[in-house]
Amino acid sequence: MYVLYLKSLEMRGFKSFPDKTVLTFGRGIAAIVGPNGSGKSNIADAIRWVLGEQSSKALRGAKMEDVIFGGTQSRGPVGYAEVSLILDNSDRTLPIDAAEVMVTRRYFRSGESEYYINKSSVRLKDIHELFMDTGLGRDGYSIIGQGRIDEILSVKSVDRREIFEEAAGISKFRYRKEEAERKLEATETNLIRINDKISELELSVGPLKEQAEKAQKYLNLRDELRVLEVSVWLANLEKIKANAQEVRQNYDEVTKQLEDEKSQLENLYRLSEELSERMRTKDAEIESDRNERSRLEEELADVESEIAVLVSTKENITENIKRLEEEISEQAGRAGDLDAQIENGNSRIVLIEKRLQEIDLEIRKLEQESLEVAGSADEMVDRLDALGVREIAEENAANRLRMELKALESTSAELESRREELNRDLTGRREMTRDLIKQREEAEAILSQEKEKVQSLGNVISGYEMRLQNRQKKFEAANREYNRLGMELRAKQDRIKLLSDMEREYGGYSHAVKLVMQASERGTLKGIRGPLSRLIKVSDEHAVAIETALGAGLQNIVVENEQDAKAAINMLKRSDGGRATFLPISAIRGRRLDTGLEGEMGFVGIASDLVHTEEDYREIVENALGRTAIADNLDSAIAIAKKHGYRFRVVTLDGQVVNAGGSMTGGSNSNNTGILMRANELERLEKEIGSTEEQFRQADRALKEIKREVTSAEYELDVARNEHRMAQEGVLKAEGQLSVLTSRIENSLQIEEDIKHQLEVIENRLSENEKAVAELKEQVERHEENRKNLLAQIEQIRIGQEELENTKGELTNKAARLREERSGYIGERHTLLQNIQELQKLKEQFSADSEKRQSFIESYKERISAIEAEIAQKGLEAQRLKDECDAVRTRIVELSNAKMEIEAERTDVDRKAKDKNEVILRLQHEQGRLEQKKNEADIYEQQIIDRLWETYGLTRSAAKAIAVEIGSMTSTNRRISELKREMSDLGDVNIGAIEEYKRISERYEYLTSQRDDVEKAKAELVNIISDITAQMKEIFGKRFREINDSFSETFTEIFGGGRACLELEDEDDILNCGIDIRVQLPGKSLKTISLLSGGEKSFIAIALYFAILKIRPTPFCVLDEIDASLDDVNVLRFASYMHKLVDNTQFILITHRRGTMEECDILYGVTMESTGESKILALNIQDVEKELGIKAI
Repeated sequence: MYVLYLKSLEMRGFKSFPDKTVLTFGRGIAAIVGPNGSGKSNIADAIRWVLGEQSSKALRGAKMEDVIFGGTQSRGPVGYAEVSLILDNSDRTLPIDAAEVMVTRRYFRSGESEYYINKSSVRLKDIHELFMDTGLGRDGYSIIGQGRIDEILSVKSVDRREIFEEAAGISKFRYRKEEAERKLEATETNLIRINDKISELELSVGPLKEQAEKAQKYLNLRDELRVLEVSVWLANLEKIKANAQEVRQNYDEVTKQLEDEKSQLENLYRLSEELSERMRTKDAEIESDRNERSRLEEELADVESEIAVLVSTKENITENIKRLEEEISEQAGRAGDLDAQIENGNSRIVLIEKRLQEIDLEIRKLEQESLEVAGSADEMVDRLDALGVREIAEENAANRLRMELKALESTSAELESRREELNRDLTGRREMTRDLIKQREEAEAILSQEKEKVQSLGNVISGYEMRLQNRQKKFEAANREYNRLGMELRAKQDRIKLLSDMEREYGGYSHAVKLVMQASERGTLKGIRGPLSRLIKVSDEHAVAIETALGAGLQNIVVENEQDAKAAINMLKRSDGGRATFLPISAIRGRRLDTGLEGEMGFVGIASDLVHTEEDYREIVENALGRTAIADNLDSAIAIAKKHGYRFRVVTLDGQVVNAGGSMTGGSNSNNTGILMRANELERLEKEIGSTEEQFRQADRALKEIKREVTSAEYELDVARNEHRMAQEGVLKAEGQLSVLTSRIENSLQIEEDIKHQLEVIENRLSENEKAVAELKEQVERHEENRKNLLAQIEQIRIGQEELENTKGELTNKAARLREERSGYIGERHTLLQNIQELQKLKEQFSADSEKRQSFIESYKERISAIEAEIAQKGLEAQRLKDECDAVRTRIVELSNAKMEIEAERTDVDRKAKDKNEVILRLQHEQGRLEQKKNEADIYEQQIIDRLWETYGLTRSAAKAIAVEIGSMTSTNRRISELKREMSDLGDVNIGAIEEYKRISERYEYLTSQRDDVEKAKAELVNIISDITAQMKEIFGKRFREINDSFSETFTEIFGGGRACLELEDEDDILNCGIDIRVQLPGKSLKTISLLSGGEKSFIAIALYFAILKIRPTPFCVLDEIDASLDDVNVLRFASYMHKLVDNTQFILITHRRGTMEECDILYGVTMESTGESKILALNIQDVEKELGIKAI
């Protein structure tokens, strides 16, 4: 007796089983029955699925999501499917130290899969390895349906190998071999890759070594040169500083004399400032157009992206049309197969009709012969009676009277005995009836209790469902809030990071500003306070107006004094870093409107008053904004400017400008794109982020709490539904018992009535017999002499009658056998007609599906037309945006040209100022000479400092740290020349070669070591594959011979003769060759299986499976309607033979055949009370027989 067996199967949400459904199996044979479409084959699919099946087609679905209960009109879909298989593992057949092994598979609509062994999460691979070579598993032979039968019957003999390999127990070896071969292939690929890399490195190592040595020599010379040059430059710097001190003193005296000349230059500077203001206005206009261009380019990119999406959608729809057309073609082929099956069925019906006519003819012939025999018997009786009457009439009468007397006396005695027996039976029957009535009353009480329980549990389920719905709604609301807050939090975090990065990297600032600020942060420039935009604070309400008023001035750099500005300008000139405007705190003085505007309609304030800044920068802010007024709208701005003669600039809150002189600048502004708005937004977001994070955490806690409530409610509902199902089963069981008891009571009461009637008949006959006996005794005395002749006559007549009756009985039996054969053919004809009807329905369904798919194709084509139209429309829109972009670009060019004209005018003013300075220098030659000496000293000093930084990246203090004392300047300069010559002689030097050589050398050594390891691993894998192959050949050869012997034996037993064998197509390649099946049915010649009829092939395939199970029994075997194509005789053979295998294999059958059901120990009935939902009813045959005392089937 096998130990490992299937104890139970649990399903929840799988196909047509939405609720938790448990099937408990015992040892022996179980059958699953039910009408077509009730869902019984879904049980086989559930077992196949939990064992690891990955093909949705093998599970009779289009996609894996189809295994999840999809809902009905009265019930919604569920979120996942789950199936658990519980196996008794008491003997530890499976390599798990547990008496029970539960394998679980769960699949969610999101596409996620989960696998468990004894509730521990595992991989699908672990489940495959657990059942390998047990006959179970995805590729095993524990589940045998028509698909598996087709594999055995396949024309390609190679297709049968999988079953034989699993039966031979070499699947795990093949799996290990294939895994080793994959590893070997990967190892060989890896080895090729490593060798290629080593070859590449070998070409680089030598040259890199020479370059590294050369680079190291260069670095040594460079370091010595650096120390000597720095030391010489610092010595020269000290000399320059000493000579410059005297010159500076004389220069200060001359400076006082130049004040008058400076006042003359002031007018030129003021004009230059006005021109700069006009340039800033042009810059603002150019910036506005650039923003507009960016917006148009973004819109253009969006439109082009939409066009790309539409093109992609069109391609996807085209693919769908192609797929649907292929499906229509495939179904047309399947419809052709159905026509062939219908034709075969009709042909068989014609043969049956012909045989029925022959049987009817034979029956009528036998009935005629029976009538003739009966006539002969009647004639014989008449002749004998007439002879007796004529010869010994009196004697015959005496004998007849004597026999009647004895018969009456005997009958009276029998009637007396029968009367006593009937009286005893009547008493017992009345007691039995009372007991049955009492049992029925108890059954009615139980049924009433079960119905009340069902109703009560139904109310409980309704309450639980309502509570679950409420909690699910709360969960959905909480989940939406959680997602909303999560998106809001992430958006704010991303925005803060973006704004912070832009602030840190000076995003939006000019290249020159970035260079100056980076130099300040490094310490190269001193006295840099920062861009004006970072030194002021403005409210969101006034930010647009202030940004418009300042324009490019937002990027003006505030410095401490003129010298700091000069140093920064020199740095920009040296680095060719562009231009920047500097605002020295020591030089800038505020300018403020003195016109009273407080009472003007729409006046908001003077721009400088709306800005918050430190006191150090107040003069600069007044200088930039003190002569700009802010109005609430453009109408107010025009009115204020006009009233005061357009003497100052007025800016509105939304960024429109009325310039001094009356010109106006305006249009749209991009929201939140300015530097000030960016800083304000960053500050606001940093304040808000904490509150948002706390709200998100609260939402997370609330979501988890509601999730726990939903889970609890789902569990309570599942428990209640399970109890409700059990109660419904209790109602069905009670109703069944009540029906049986009612039937038995009615039968018992009818028997009582029959007994009473028999007693009445006996009493009447006893009374009549008493009178007849007295009369016969008187007549016997008169006719006693005639007794012997009368008895002789009667005896002869009886002998003749018996012979004729025997003849008539033989004719009647022969006719009965023909009628039984006729009934069998009628039943087969009825079955064939039903099958043809079902095939016709299936064919009509195929036709409907094809029409539906054709409808989808037409709708897809309409969708393609719509998409093409939309693509054309989007193309026009893209062209429009391109035209607008070109127009904006043209406007930017025109503004840039205008700006260049203004800049040229300002350059001319600057040139005039320079000429003025030359006049001053010519007039005061001595002062100029001193200034030149001072400047030269400053320049020489700055050149040395710049050279230190530019050449070696050293500040003055850092240079002093590495400098050495110079003994002789001449010898030092000579050594410097020698060092430069030696460095020049080295030619091109690759400094990175040092680190590269080190890295390449280490890489070369590592790859060489890795190659040795890989070659060793390759050799080990080759040996492993060789060993596995030898094992597989030995095991497969041995098992194949055993299976062949078993198949031959099993075939003879099932078919009652004949012979069968298995043949390898190539015995030199037994692990890959095909396998042929040859059979010789009783009374027929030896043939391959492909030449047999459909029914013969199916039964031969079943015989082969039984042969395999005898050699390599699987713990359990699910047979899914494989007896459907067998006739009644073969069904009995099939069912009977299973009993020979139940000691080692547990059978679970899905069947329609009565002959199969009769051999089962337990029946599971699958019903579909409501469309789409299957229910299970269990019937234990032995329990029913024991309880009712009858044969259940």
